Amino acid sequence: MINKMSETQIVAALEKILPELNNETKCYEDKWPYAPYKKPRSLQLCCGLCNNDRIIANRQLYDSHKKGKGHLAHFERWKADEKEKQDLRDKNKKLEKEKLRMKKKNNKIHAQSARKDREIAELKERLAVLVVQLDNTQSESDDEFEDAEEAE
Repeated sequence: MINKMSETQIVAALEKILPELNNETKCYEDKWPYAPYKKPRSLQLCCGLCNNDRIIANRQLYDSHKKGKGHLAHFERWKADEKEKQDLRDKNKKLEKEKLRMKKKNNKIHAQSARKDREIAELKERLAVLVVQLDNTQSESDDEFEDAEEAE
């Protein structure tokens, strides 16, 4: 009889444990992500900082792993990288606000320019009307002057 169990193995999901931000202290902490005896059996955990696929079976193994020199070095490097990323996010957010402010200012300037263009067009129309009126009055006054000379 052939045992088919060896051919069909249960594949467990692999999840990486990453540090979490403690909102009270504003620092990152290595924490076991599950309450005691609550980790799903089908889930295998490995350290997300150390870039190795060594399976961590329980909290005690994780605690001993995170006290090691290699993990501490990776954790310090990760905190520095995370701080740099956060600084870049903050700078990006600041630049986005500046971009939005400049866009609003640009739209305001374009609206003001359009208003001034309309005013210029209206003034040109009024100037054209006044020039026509001036030409009409000059031609009428010339006609009246000629009529006055003829009457003398």
